[in-house]
Amino acid sequence: MSKIDRNHIRSQLHELHGYELDAAGAERCAAMLAGVAAAVMALAPESQFYEEPANLAVTLAALAPDGE
Repeated sequence: MSKIDRNHIRSQLHELHGYELDAAGAERCAAMLAGVAAAVMALAPESQFYEEPANLAVTLAALAPDGE
């Protein structure tokens, strides 16, 4: 998986929402998105929620800590 580019996140956020994100915020956002992307990639062979939205709940439940 390619690294999520913080500058791309900043430009997209500005273009779509008119919000200026600082460099530190963009870095935190990129790190968070990379973690989410890695988790989804690990589950994607089984979940295929892009084809079946109902599987998204199962995927999120599998990612949640016990008891949540």
